[in-house]
Amino acid sequence: MEDKKQVIPKFKNYTLELKKKITDTENKEQIFYLEKKVNKALSIAKKYSKKEGLSNKEFTVTQIYIFLFYFRMIDTYEKSISKEQDDSNKAVRINLVNANKIYTDFHLSDKDKTQLNTALAEYSVPLAKHYSRAIKLGHDSVTSIFGNKKFINKLNSEIEEFEFYFPTAVDLFDRYSQILVYMQKARYYTHSAREKLLQRKIKNKNELIKQIHKQKSSASIVNNKRAMTMVKTSSRNQIDLLSIADKKAGIMITVNSILLTILIPLFASYIFDFSSFLIPIIILVVTCGLTILFATLATRPSSGIEKDEEEKLLTGERSIFYFKNFAQLPKDKFVNEAHELLNRDAAFEKAVFTDLYDVGVDLDRKYERLRWCYTIFASGIILTILSFLFSLIFL
Repeated sequence: MEDKKQVIPKFKNYTLELKKKITDTENKEQIFYLEKKVNKALSIAKKYSKKEGLSNKEFTVTQIYIFLFYFRMIDTYEKSISKEQDDSNKAVRINLVNANKIYTDFHLSDKDKTQLNTALAEYSVPLAKHYSRAIKLGHDSVTSIFGNKKFINKLNSEIEEFEFYFPTAVDLFDRYSQILVYMQKARYYTHSAREKLLQRKIKNKNELIKQIHKQKSSASIVNNKRAMTMVKTSSRNQIDLLSIADKKAGIMITVNSILLTILIPLFASYIFDFSSFLIPIIILVVTCGLTILFATLATRPSSGIEKDEEEKLLTGERSIFYFKNFAQLPKDKFVNEAHELLNRDAAFEKAVFTDLYDVGVDLDRKYERLRWCYTIFASGIILTILSFLFSLIFL
């Protein structure tokens, strides 16, 4: 009985130690969540262990594997209050789980330590054949969800719960893809898991593949009405803004052209009588000239694609539907490449967004130059008025 008590790990003590180390409430909630996952996997492992006939010592290794599988990457960040740290109170990492201490507490052999360290080295790599049956049993217990009924529903609830405690920027499609890759690599090694879970796992894998294809299809802008509406709205708004920018630039060109063609000759005819107003006249001329320059640059069309970039049209890196890109192509080549692009969903979607981006870049360029145009005009008029008043009063 004494030997048995020595090898049965008291994982509650470890989780209590973790909770004591953490002062942040959010991190404590993560510990509670993972503790629940560990207990669930341990209960499954206990059933498998009896059927597989594992010894107490082997089952200890199984329990350690499950515990470290969930807690190995857990860490937290706390603000440093040490005077040696800088005043910004940079976050410092606290090592919460000491695997070597756990190995020592349960008197594991060097072989078990090495295998555990190797097995726990990477999340995305499932176990291989050469591991001990104790570790394989732990792995089968952790991955037992793959063989559950109503797998997709349970998987969604698992992902939602995980994201609640460990928020990430990974969307559901990417998460499904990661799980599918892991499922395809993972194997069940114990007889109990193969007997109970293997066939269901194969069905679930095919179901997950269908779900991924379904999500991919629904995410396509071709099949997604909301996405298509958004693209159309954005395109229409950009075209409207382009038209407004050109109109604003045209107004500035007209106004400043009038100033140059009428006011300047008028002043020039009396330049000797109004020589004291030479500075305001020069400021006005320079202002009008620079304003016309930037307004003209704002309306100037950008260049199309170069000849060595034509192959990018087929991949969607440059949009073939953007007039500056296809204008230089022969008609037959444009028709063929556009038809081919429309039949390739991924390249077509890329071309749509590329087209939206290219128009946006043109729009940004126009408004940047237009902003300088209005700034120069407003500043120049103010300086002209101030210099005119100064000349009128002091000269």
